[in-house]
Amino acid sequence: MNLRNRVLIPFCILLLAFAAQAQQGAPSPNSSESIEIGGMTIRLGMPQDFVIHGLSEFYNVHEIGSAAASISSWVAETKAGPPYMAVANLAFAGGRLSSVYKFWAVDAETHADSGLATTLYAAVAKFERENKPPCVVATNHAQPPAGERRALVVSCGGQQKFLSIDIVPTGNGLEGVSLAEVLKYPSDEVTVPDEPAVSDSTGNVAPSLPASTVQSEQSLLEKPHDAPLASPRNPRTKEDSWEPPDVDHDIPPVALTPACPINSVLSKAGMRIQELVGNVDKFTATEIVEHQSVDKSGQVRSPEIRKFNYLVSITQAASGLMNVEEYRDGGSDPDKFPEHIATVGTPSLVLIFHPKHARDFTMTCEGLGQWEGQPAWQVRFEEHTDSANPISAFVMNGRAFGLRLHGRAWILANSYQVARLETDLAAQIPQIRLRLQHQDIVYRPVHFTQGKTEMWLPSTSDFFMDFQGHRFHRLHRFTDFKLFSVGLQQSLDKPKALDSPNE
Repeated sequence: MNLRNRVLIPFCILLLAFAAQAQQGAPSPNSSESIEIGGMTIRLGMPQDFVIHGLSEFYNVHEIGSAAASISSWVAETKAGPPYMAVANLAFAGGRLSSVYKFWAVDAETHADSGLATTLYAAVAKFERENKPPCVVATNHAQPPAGERRALVVSCGGQQKFLSIDIVPTGNGLEGVSLAEVLKYPSDEVTVPDEPAVSDSTGNVAPSLPASTVQSEQSLLEKPHDAPLASPRNPRTKEDSWEPPDVDHDIPPVALTPACPINSVLSKAGMRIQELVGNVDKFTATEIVEHQSVDKSGQVRSPEIRKFNYLVSITQAASGLMNVEEYRDGGSDPDKFPEHIATVGTPSLVLIFHPKHARDFTMTCEGLGQWEGQPAWQVRFEEHTDSANPISAFVMNGRAFGLRLHGRAWILANSYQVARLETDLAAQIPQIRLRLQHQDIVYRPVHFTQGKTEMWLPSTSDFFMDFQGHRFHRLHRFTDFKLFSVGLQQSLDKPKALDSPNE
C-alpha cells in the first residue's frame, strides 16, 4: 500500500463516521430519503458545517443571509464562470439542514420545445428510479401581483422528497421554468412559493425557499409590500424641511418585471465586497467636508469647509468581522470636525453586504430600478433588533450606543457593485436625544493606473444629524485616491464621475 492510500483511507473513515452520526441524530421521519449533489449524499438533519464543507469541494458555496441567529440560507454555484450557475439552495435551522433545492438546468429559451421535454423526461425518469412508485402528480397555482405562478409537483412514495416544476412570469409576456428536486420536512400541502423566483446568470429560474420553512427564514425573501417596515420619523414640519424624508417615506419606482433574483443578487454583491476587503489593505484620499448648521426654524446657515488627508485601514478580525479605521491628518480627534462632532464610518457601511455582516439584516428586493441610467436592483435592508455586532454606533463620553439601521441599496445589475447606499435610523435613541441620522453614499469606480482592475469606493456622502440640539448637514467628498495593498502600492486615477456637473 502506497503513502497515498495510507493517508486517504483513515480520512474516508472519519468522514463516513461523521456522516453516520449526523444521520442518526437528524430529526427526520424518513432518513432514507436523500439528494445527490456533486457526488455527495445529503439528508435532512445533517450538520451545517459538514454539508458546507463537503459541497465546497465541488462548488462555490456562499451564505446569502440569515434572518435569525439559528437560521441561515446558502447557495451552491459552479466554480467555472462567468456565468456562474446556481446548483442548489440550502437552508439550515439550528445548525441542521432543513431544506434543499437541487436545480436541473432548463434552457430559458426553449419553453415547450424538445429541449425542455428532454430535460423534464430525464428528471422524472431518474426520480422514479430512485423513489418507490406509485407516483402522484399534483398541480397548484398562485396569483401574486407579479403574475400567475403555476407548479407541477411529482412525489413518489416519500414524504420529504418531491420533484417541482415551476412556471413563473419573467416579464414582457414571457415565462421561465425551473425544475428542482426538493428535500424538506413534510408540510400539510405543497404550495407555489409566493416569493420572486431566483434566476441564475443563464436566465434559468429557480424556486424560492419552501413554504414550510421557518417564517424568520422566509423574511429574507419577502416581497417589498410584505416586508416589516420600521416606524419612520414623525411627520415633517416646516422646521424639518432641511432634512430628507425617511427611506420608507420615499420609495423609488421599480419595474414590475423581471422578478428579482434575490439570492443571486445578495450572493454576488457579497462576493464584490469580499474582493474589496481582500484586495485593499489601506487607501488614502483627499477629503473635503462641507458643514452647514441648521437653526431651530430649519434655516440652513453658511457652509464651513474643512479639508483632510484621509487614510482608511481595513483588516479582518479572527472572528471574520471587519475592522475599519479612519485617520484624518494623521489622527482621529473629533475636534478636527465642526461642532466637535466627528462623522465617521462611511467606508464601513457597504460591509452590510459582506456575508459575515449580512446575517444581521433582513433584506428584501423591491425590484429592478435605475441608477444614473443603469439597471440596478433596489434592495431594502433592516438590521435585526438582537444584532450582537451593530454595523454603526454613536460614541459619547466613552460610551457606545449601537444604532439599528434600515435603508436601501442600489446594486448594479450588470456588475453587482453597490452604487448607492441610503440609511436611516430604524429606531431613535432617546437616552442621548438622537432623533435623526440619515446618510446617502454614492460609490464610483476607481481605476488602477495600470491594468484593468477597478474598485468601487465612496465618492460622496450626504450626512444629516439631529442630536441634543445639534442639527446639521455635511457633505463629504473624496478625491485623489491611492491604494495600499499587501506588497503593492499603486496610484489610482481620480474617479471620472467627480468631474461631472451633477457633483
